[in-house]
Amino acid sequence: MRSTILTLAAGLALSLSTAAFADDVQQPKAQTVSMTTDPNKVVCHQFVHQGMLLKSNVCKTQKQWDDQRRQEEYDFADFQNRTYSHPFAK
Repeated sequence: MRSTILTLAAGLALSLSTAAFADDVQQPKAQTVSMTTDPNKVVCHQFVHQGMLLKSNVCKTQKQWDDQRRQEEYDFADFQNRTYSHPFAK
């Protein structure tokens, strides 16, 4: 009985310590649809890449962010359509 309680306490302590470190890592924020009416407004996003200690700050106009998002969506859809249409094409 005593070893079971010690095992549960150790497991709880380990899970709490890993949760404290999980907040330190920030993932890139997902790009959202523009809600602003001014396409020339400068918007900055911070990105943290795995293995890097410093955050990179990327600033672009809202129109540039929207164009990049549309291009990425197009490229992804094109890739999916090509692999779905001809999965075994050489």
